[in-house]
Parts: sequence; C-alpha cells; structure tokens
Amino acid sequence: MGVQFLCVGEQAKANGGFATTVQNASRSDTAVFQQWSNQRFEAELDIPKGSLINVGKVARQTSKSGKRTYHKGGADQVILPLDYPSTWIKSVRDGKTGITYTLDEFKRAFPDQMKEG
Repeated sequence: MGVQFLCVGEQAKANGGFATTVQNASRSDTAVFQQWSNQRFEAELDIPKGSLINVGKVARQTSKSGKRTYHKGGADQVILPLDYPSTWIKSVRDGKTGITYTLDEFKRAFPDQMKEG
C-alpha cells in the first residue's frame, strides 16, 4: 500500500484508525471537525504490501438538515486495522513547529497523543 498520512491532535491519536493518501490534507478535504482533531501533527505511515485495509472517499459533513455543508470531504480515507503495529509509523511532523519526530521521540514528547493499548 505504501505511504499514508494520519492527522493527529486532540482526540485523533498518532496510532489512530483513519488516514488519507494526501499529505497535508486540509480539514475540509478530510471532513474533520475541530473537536475531533486540531490537526497539529501528521503521522507518516508505511503500510506493508498485502495488509488488509479499507479505502474509500471521505463524505461531506453537513448539518442535520443537510442544507449546510461544513466540510466538503472528497479525500481518500484509509481505515486502518485495529491495533496495527506501531512499526508502520515512520515519523510524526509537528505542523506548528515544523519538527519531524521519530515515533519514539514523539511518544516521549507528546505521550497524550498516543492511543493507549
């Protein structure tokens, strides 16, 4: 499958379950509400060939009535296996500072940004 990107921040963790094929994907393209992720970090994943994943398109986020679109969606959405190996995470970039961390460095600097388990 190759390289995928995972938005990280707030409820979205570096070892979370949703990724995209688009580096630096916008909040609108990924239809990620602010309360779900501040998108400060982006993890780069290298998914081994032959791994079972699901890929589709991100749906738009609308109001309950459907009359107002909050985010247009449209980016590829990759649903990752539950508890995939952390070795898939190659690096994590901090969008605020521009610093790129190895997974171990990221875990030490931002332990709250990793899903427990």
